[in-house]
Amino acid sequence: MNRREILALMSAGAAGLALSEMGRASSNARSDRQQSHPPRLNKAYLNTPDGQVYYWTAGSGPSLVLVHQSGNSSLEYEGLVPHLADDFRLIAVDLPGHGKSDDLSREPTVDDYAIAVLRVLEALGVTRTHLVGHHGGALTAMNLAAREPGRFDKVILSGTGAARSPLENADFLQTLVDSHKPVTNDPRFMATLWQEYLDMMSDDADVMDILKPFVATLEARQRPHRGIVVNLKWDRRDAIRRLKGPVLLVQGEKDRYVSGQESLLSIIPNSTRLVMPGCNTFMFYDRPADCAQMVRNYLGKSS
Repeated sequence: MNRREILALMSAGAAGLALSEMGRASSNARSDRQQSHPPRLNKAYLNTPDGQVYYWTAGSGPSLVLVHQSGNSSLEYEGLVPHLADDFRLIAVDLPGHGKSDDLSREPTVDDYAIAVLRVLEALGVTRTHLVGHHGGALTAMNLAAREPGRFDKVILSGTGAARSPLENADFLQTLVDSHKPVTNDPRFMATLWQEYLDMMSDDADVMDILKPFVATLEARQRPHRGIVVNLKWDRRDAIRRLKGPVLLVQGEKDRYVSGQESLLSIIPNSTRLVMPGCNTFMFYDRPADCAQMVRNYLGKSS
């Protein structure tokens, strides 16, 4: 039984068998991970006026801030650590209402997300850094680079598309609100969601890598505020116009959630674009070596 056949078995009637098969199919991958010991993550919480913010750091060298996508957490970037920690000081933050960070008592904004990252950087004494943001995290990265251009050197905006008008965003937001379904104990819900995540896997992805964002999404659906809603309420157009570069625009070849990214090249000075072959929505999870090489190439560190 191959990997995708195993994944497809994640349905109401075959969940138990699929989990058993997944465990056997991924045993070698888990063994490899256990035998390799990546550089240690230094984990911490920062007390802020808006609650505790969780973050981790790893490695040494020029600082590189990593901002995760909506509905996920800094776990998205842990796979980069073995590949980049020898040359960079990696800093990853759980945005408010995500991962291990506290929820805000009100609906957050992209400004709140950016401020949380800045508070961590201030606490760490980081005055200059490179910056990566993926999908919704790319919007927070835009906000940061436009807000404090003197603090951020090279910026990588991954998985972001053309800027839409507030009216277009409002229409899309309403569609999401209308279609949103909370987590239930109906096995059909789990089977449908699993299939959606299977469709967002990169070529040759390992099943254990897709389990991470899948579980993170289930947890995020129980939070009081949805990150994707927060992002859709933010008009990014002004921030995009204020970006001075250098900026690398990145898109996974199979990522159907990104459209019109090339239009940003004419708006952002000193910007370039790269399409990652075979990569999809969760490429930092399931293709960390390729993503690390992309980051390394752009930031000027040879492997």
